[in-house]
Amino acid sequence: PSMTPALLRAIPQLASLSDAQLEWLLSHTERRDYATGELLSRPGDPAQHMLLLLTGGFFVRADSGEGPAYRVTAPAISGYLPFSRMTNYTMPS
Repeated sequence: PSMTPALLRAIPQLASLSDAQLEWLLSHTERRDYATGELLSRPGDPAQHMLLLLTGGFFVRADSGEGPAYRVTAPAISGYLPFSRMTNYTMPS
């Protein structure tokens, strides 16, 4: 489906934004779909993208591979956030 302000409003942090604000965000957004099990990043990778998760979810796993450290599920915002001091992805301890 095409990206619309209504889809973005499903994310609680974006629900109160105007159509004009959401249209601006959409004009600066690239849609990406990921396959089940696809790797999104590794520890140490540059954190360069904010993720607007509309469906599904993903696990953040520890380097040891001993299971997930935590899960992010839609609707959610994750990854690099504007004005964040985060520069690289890290693994939770």
